[in-house]
Amino acid sequence: MIAQDLKSFAYFLESKIFWLPYFTTFNGVMMAVLSVFGYWGTCRQNYKLLVTFAVSAFIVLLVEIAIVTWVSSQHPTYADNLRVSLRRSFSNYMLDESDRSAWDKLQRKIQCCGTDGPQNWSTYYTRNQVPASCCLITPDQPGALCLNTQNSEIVYQFGCHQILYKRITDHWSVVSLLAATAAFIQLIVLILSASMAFLVKRTKVAKVPIEVPRRREQLRTLLDILG
Repeated sequence: MIAQDLKSFAYFLESKIFWLPYFTTFNGVMMAVLSVFGYWGTCRQNYKLLVTFAVSAFIVLLVEIAIVTWVSSQHPTYADNLRVSLRRSFSNYMLDESDRSAWDKLQRKIQCCGTDGPQNWSTYYTRNQVPASCCLITPDQPGALCLNTQNSEIVYQFGCHQILYKRITDHWSVVSLLAATAAFIQLIVLILSASMAFLVKRTKVAKVPIEVPRRREQLRTLLDILG
C-alpha cells in the first residue's frame, strides 16, 4: 500500500525510496515459505530440516538488517535530493507537458503549491497568480489562474517539498516499524527452532544406549530359541 501511494509521486522520487517497502514484502514472503519447512521439520522431529530452517532464517535476518541499515543511512540525503528534483521539474513547468502534468497532479493530490510555497509561482506569473491546481476550488474555465492570497481557504499555503517529504517520512516510519517487528519475531522463531533442533538431537542420542542393548537382548533370546 505504501509503495502504491509513493508511485503517485514517482516522477519526483528516487527509485531507491521504493526498495524498503518492496524488500520488506519480499522478506515476509521468504519467511512464510521457510516456515513451511520449519513446521514440517518440527512435525517430523527431523534434525536436519530444523537446522536448515534455522540457518536459512538466520541468513534472511542478516540480509534484512543489512538492507534496512543501508537504506536508513541514505535517508538524510532524501530531503535535499527531493528538493533538487522538484526545483528541476518546476523550472520546466512552462516548457514540458510532462513536468506541467506532474506538478498539477502533485499539487492537487497533496494540496500544496510551489516548491516552498505559492510565492515560487511569481517566476512565471507576475500578477500574483498561481495555477488552478493550487486552488482549493478549481476554476471552471480551462487554463484559468487563481489570485495568490494569504487565505488558506482559497490557495494552498504550504510548499510541496514540505508536505511530500513529511508524507515520505511518515511512510518510512511505518515500514521501519514493520521491519523491526518482523525482525524481532524472526529472532524469536530462530531461537525456538534452534532449541527444537537441539532437543531433537539430544533425544535421539539419549535413545541409542537404551535401544542397542535391548536389540542385543532380543537377538540373544532369538538365538536361544533357535538353539
